[in-house]
Amino acid sequence: MLKSLAIGAGHAATGHGACGAVGYISESDEARRVRNVVHFFGAQKGVRIVDCTCDSGTQSQVLNTAISIANEGECELAVQVHFNACKMEENDGSQKGCECWIYPGSKAKPYAEKICKALGEMGYRNRGVKESTTLKFLRKTNAPAIIIEVCFVDDKDDTDFYKSHFADLGAGMAISAALFD
Repeated sequence: MLKSLAIGAGHAATGHGACGAVGYISESDEARRVRNVVHFFGAQKGVRIVDCTCDSGTQSQVLNTAISIANEGECELAVQVHFNACKMEENDGSQKGCECWIYPGSKAKPYAEKICKALGEMGYRNRGVKESTTLKFLRKTNAPAIIIEVCFVDDKDDTDFYKSHFADLGAGMAISAALFD
């Protein structure tokens, strides 16, 4: 089990700079809610939690601050909570789903797989673990890192499912179970 986790919402707070995608829900608002749930359950399990959320600034400033806080926290794993976006889509009967991003060869892969599996078992479409060498949070954090994309803010099927399954609480509990159990 993890002893320490750096976790943050991946964008500035709504109205305070680069606040992420907006569709049927707001990425900035929901990422903070999910982060709070994971923070709560981690603390209940005795995990040292470092909040690497930055509430204002350009995307570059927010990202650099999050990386700096995560690195200073010297945690075993670093996680950013995000919500994906592509294009506005009404109910078409299919979700776009959840996914996790890691750096190739990262020790975070087992955690990323467990997160995708937990969200998939909850009913989200599991898009799986993807690798990237270009995402700065994955490249620059000292700890193995994961970017979680809970669902698509601009897909009505995704956001309806998210809301109907206790929104932040449901997603946060699934992510917490994957990380802390």
